[in-house]
Amino acid sequence: MVREYDKIRSTKISMSETEIPKLRKESSLVVLSGKEIGKEIRLTQEKSILGRHGLDIQIDDEKASRQHVKIITTDFENYELIDLNSTNHTYLNNKKVTESKLANGDKIRIGDTILKFVQKDEIDVEYIRQLNFNTIKALALAVDAKDPYTRGHAERVTHYADIIAVEMALDNTRAGAIKYAALLHDIGKIGVSEHILEKKKKLSEEEWEAIKNHVEIGESIIEPIDFLQTSSMIVRHHHEHFDGSGYPDGLKGDSIPLEARILGVADAFDALTTDRPYRKHKTIAEALVEISSNSGRQFDPEVVKAFKSALKKETENTPRAE
Repeated sequence: MVREYDKIRSTKISMSETEIPKLRKESSLVVLSGKEIGKEIRLTQEKSILGRHGLDIQIDDEKASRQHVKIITTDFENYELIDLNSTNHTYLNNKKVTESKLANGDKIRIGDTILKFVQKDEIDVEYIRQLNFNTIKALALAVDAKDPYTRGHAERVTHYADIIAVEMALDNTRAGAIKYAALLHDIGKIGVSEHILEKKKKLSEEEWEAIKNHVEIGESIIEPIDFLQTSSMIVRHHHEHFDGSGYPDGLKGDSIPLEARILGVADAFDALTTDRPYRKHKTIAEALVEISSNSGRQFDPEVVKAFKSALKKETENTPRAE
């Protein structure tokens, strides 16, 4: 049997050189002497003014001028020190300077205060996270696009899940986890035969078990990525039913994570309102009736209520075509 992932795993995901993760430099000043010894001052701006009453960085040193030196950068990596006509001058590595480039380990003296310029190479973690997510998203959308009946499904489900999360006032962390889970919720279908996914007749018991496995396959694909661990749990449980009749673990009621209950409603609504191999789509009104009729059985009543309210608000706020 040809499995979907056998076709997709050879898909080439290209990226430009600018998308390759690079190290970035984190720059700071560490106070080595004076009243604030040990203090670390991060340099994140294009221009920083240091002095006894500096606009950006204040030094607790009566011998420092009100605005003593300026540190500038244009690329957040190469820094330059400029003396601002200070009374007691500025010293770099024990030499008086008016202007000089800074290198890692340089020592700057302002009045009685000595500061060490420190640069560290750090991995751009957020960029690598996004790159990992984009790679998996590309695979998920490849699965989506293979089936004409589900093309665009992941993105629509993401939208529905998002408006429910907003309606239920979930914080940004939980809403973000739902967003990732919604985009990736069907990625496990990579491991399900295309023949089964496109079958128009009733599935056999064996075929139905194969379909059900997609949530556990999906969880296993995304769980190893640290920032997607919560989302992997949502993916696993989005087919649990409020009355305990769902899969894979038969969870019931509040034992089902709220995020998974939200995704379950969003997923079901889009499935109802789009054509599938085995049936034609329902209208929005018909789909809402079916969702409501399964409230308390398949779906969490509070989530259903929030979805209907959010969808109504969205409809009311959408301009009508002329």
